[in-house]
Amino acid sequence: MLGAELALLLLAVMFCLGSARPAAAVPRDTGAPNSATTLVLQGAAKEEVGALEAEAARVQAEIDALDHQVERLTEKYNEIRARLDQINAQLLDLRRQQEVALQKHRMQTEAINQRLVATYKSGREGVIEILLATEDFRDFVTRLVLIAKIALHDQQLADGLHEAERELAAIEAAIRGKKTDELELRGLLEQQRAEVETALQERQEALAGINSSIAAVIEEERLRQEEERRRLEAEIRARFPNTYAYTGPLPQVPDAVLNQLIETAAAYLGIPYLWAGEKPSTGMDCSGFVMYVFRQHGIELPHFAAWQCDMGVPVDLVDIQPGDVVGFGASIHHIGIYIGDGLFIHAPRTGDVIRVARLADRNDITAVRRFPIQPRVGPPAFD
Repeated sequence: MLGAELALLLLAVMFCLGSARPAAAVPRDTGAPNSATTLVLQGAAKEEVGALEAEAARVQAEIDALDHQVERLTEKYNEIRARLDQINAQLLDLRRQQEVALQKHRMQTEAINQRLVATYKSGREGVIEILLATEDFRDFVTRLVLIAKIALHDQQLADGLHEAERELAAIEAAIRGKKTDELELRGLLEQQRAEVETALQERQEALAGINSSIAAVIEEERLRQEEERRRLEAEIRARFPNTYAYTGPLPQVPDAVLNQLIETAAAYLGIPYLWAGEKPSTGMDCSGFVMYVFRQHGIELPHFAAWQCDMGVPVDLVDIQPGDVVGFGASIHHIGIYIGDGLFIHAPRTGDVIRVARLADRNDITAVRRFPIQPRVGPPAFD
């Protein structure tokens, strides 16, 4: 039976497009918004992409771990920066103390110098003469006490100078120590950051390489499937060379009419997609293709997918049968003809041709409509 043979060939097309759930799939633009058509990987390509995706997942996990490490280093950097701010504040305070110590040092030095000059002018003998040139014992004691106070003052001046020098030395040592700490912390931070950034860059480059390999395998598989699809479509045409020239009486049973509708739709496999096109001689878009096929079976439809899906009898997806019209998108933006075995024929997008596709590869089916189709008179039209 002609319809049975065609169904077998369409099953072969379905096998070509893939019957297993893909290990990896890439979106394929259908020329309409929200398209969910995917390339289904098979055999060696599926295994290779699966292995590459596993490797990519492992590398991504390493990148995630490095990202967490970067986060920890960022917080460590914030801690070190806060500590550096504290050190800088301490350095500023130490420099203020240094200025005070220097001022004190200058004052003590000046006082010592003045006292040394006075002592040099009077000489050691001058002190003895002051004590001997007293009129009585009371005056002697008074002068002795005065000289002792002067000596004590001189000693205090000397001690103050030494203390100022020690303070200055201690402050300078503290400044040098704080500066050393600052440089060590800064060096540690820069080293850690450089190490993590290098590792992160290496992992990102590795992931990019894996993704490139995945893309290459997918593209190779896409080309292989495209070639296989063309071969099968050519076989369909070769197996039914006389279908389109049939002019005799047509069966009136429903199954035969549905088979004939499928044959009508299959007649236009390979016709180029043309935006707003509605005849095979120039090309057709999705709604133009459906309109052209159903017109030959007694159903007049508008050249607008959304309106086509407003017509006919609504059908649940679980009850779909060959010959039903399938609409895609919340606001219908694409349409095709279901031909059974999970397959439908449609005009996908600009640059493509009318082709067979798997309904399972779509997740945006929003309408199924059934029409009271009539037998086609004569061969499929090609005007």
